[in-house]
Amino acid sequence: MSVSSQTSDGVGAKHEIPVIGVCVPVHNHKQYIEGCISSIAIQDYPRKMVCLIDDNSDDNSYEHMASLFTQQHTENVPDHIVAGMIDELPALLIKNKTDKHGPSPTRNLGIDLLMKSCHSIGVLDADDKYLPVKLSRAGLALRLEDLPTAERLVQEVLETDPRQARARFIHANLLINLEA
Repeated sequence: MSVSSQTSDGVGAKHEIPVIGVCVPVHNHKQYIEGCISSIAIQDYPRKMVCLIDDNSDDNSYEHMASLFTQQHTENVPDHIVAGMIDELPALLIKNKTDKHGPSPTRNLGIDLLMKSCHSIGVLDADDKYLPVKLSRAGLALRLEDLPTAERLVQEVLETDPRQARARFIHANLLINLEA
């Protein structure tokens, strides 16, 4: 699954735009998931992907999410993972086959998978939506301000005006820079 985009620095050099992955843990949110996925798909940031992790839902959330895939890739993909596209959005779907683990372990499973192919990771609950500029603004904050490592953010809050540090944190809310 390739997510490809480049930008120019004005001098002719081309740079890869980093991929931002969005991890969406799901448990019995069938009625909300299309809105959640749509809010990721319409982002103005060009290189994004979603990882949906079903935490043993009993409302057919997994089956519903699987039905949204318009293309599937099966080569070198484990049985419990669906990889492909939901319309134009690169997507992964993971089925937790064991007992319900709860939101944190489910989220961590998605983050672990996204860490293999994404520069930064955002987290979105299945019953929530991103505003259309969320990833581009947060991605810009990460690139321009080398944000956020938790350690650096705490240091900044202690050393500077807490309102500025908090505003930068909220701007990059829940995006993790994996190269920091």
